[in-house]
Amino acid sequence: KEYKGDIDINNVSGDVVLEDGSQNDNIEVVTVSGDVYIQQEATSDTSVRTTSGDIEINLSEDARFYLKATTVSGDIENRFPIKIISSGRRELEGTVGSDEKEIIVSTTSGDIDIDY
Repeated sequence: KEYKGDIDINNVSGDVVLEDGSQNDNIEVVTVSGDVYIQQEATSDTSVRTTSGDIEINLSEDARFYLKATTVSGDIENRFPIKIISSGRRELEGTVGSDEKEIIVSTTSGDIDIDY
């Protein structure tokens, strides 16, 4: 379950679960059908794209990052205090503390949840 280093996952069908991450510079996950769950303490540059599936990212409560989240059919929830650059029913863009690390997530059909 524990993972570290650069992560690059391409998946056609099935869920992707990354728990207890540490010392990650870059995380990239692309999946056609399946949910994506990422849990880690430190913030990494993160890119997640799925056609059909939910995306959930859990970070430490003091995480700092730039966020761009988009969904065509689904909801976006973010628990972090965010300085909004752009927002709408299906998109959210902004910074939480700083923009040193980027989290860019998108799904065509699914919900997005950024939490601690």
